[in-house]
Amino acid sequence: MPSNSPSAAALVSPPSSPPSQQAAGRTGPETQYLADLKPVGSAGRVYDTGPQKVDASVYTHSLYALSCPACYTVNPEYDLGRSWTGFHAVIGVNDDSDPSVVLQFEVFADGKPVGEVQRIHLGQHLELRGNLSGALRLRLVLSRVSGSGQATGVWGDASLDR
Repeated sequence: MPSNSPSAAALVSPPSSPPSQQAAGRTGPETQYLADLKPVGSAGRVYDTGPQKVDASVYTHSLYALSCPACYTVNPEYDLGRSWTGFHAVIGVNDDSDPSVVLQFEVFADGKPVGEVQRIHLGQHLELRGNLSGALRLRLVLSRVSGSGQATGVWGDASLDR
């Protein structure tokens, strides 16, 4: 019997063309930027949205949050309604961030990890893709691992597709 649980995310670098660069009117998957959705429930600390520069590339539909020594983890949930099949984002640290800071990125679907925990510092980026088939909720977690300065964690052009 097929499982409805999400599978692991594949990691690839460098990023491919984001959904914003896909041809208009093209048949194929439907794409929704997470920056255009609101988190569900009392999400606590949520992401800001807008353009962010990561490893010399600008991602215009990003989710991002400041991480400082006294900041809390950011971990809002998004309602998928069991209708989205895939997740995509380029994760990294904003180019204006303190180089000593290491941030941790995690993706969960219905409370289960999608892929591996990723730790990133200034000048790095990773492309994440994950299978969300059958999932009701998506949680994107950003936390600080080390470093003494401030850094902004970025989910570049984070999107869903079906």
